[in-house]
Amino acid sequence: MSTYVDAARLLPPATVQRLLGLIQASGAAVHDTVSPLDGSPLASVPQSTPRDVDAAVARARAAQPAWAALGARERGRRLLEFRDLVLARADHLADVVVSETGKARRDAFEEIAHVAMTARHYGLHGARMLASERRPGMLPVLTRI
Repeated sequence: MSTYVDAARLLPPATVQRLLGLIQASGAAVHDTVSPLDGSPLASVPQSTPRDVDAAVARARAAQPAWAALGARERGRRLLEFRDLVLARADHLADVVVSETGKARRDAFEEIAHVAMTARHYGLHGARMLASERRPGMLPVLTRI
């Protein structure tokens, strides 16, 4: 797999290689990406096959019971840790967004801040939102929902 990386870009070649290594692709097909800023080549990205997607879904389904077993409070704590990681790496993440979209850095940071705020919201409020709640039914003495 050849990868084009312009050293003057925001993302160092080692970072591009690490990100490309995360792609699950069993076929030989690649997509040559270009910079939205000037049309210059950025990277040859491996293309996942339908079988690769099916395998990713199977891995996600296999991981879900362990996630559910953590309980809502622990999942919330982990979402808050994720928020902290996003904010700690906001500059690097903004580089990725700018490189792949051509957005202004301010707009890229807004995307990152939105991810962090969403993780915080569910981290703080998710357990309460998922808690069972009893309510009276149509006939309060006879039914409950």
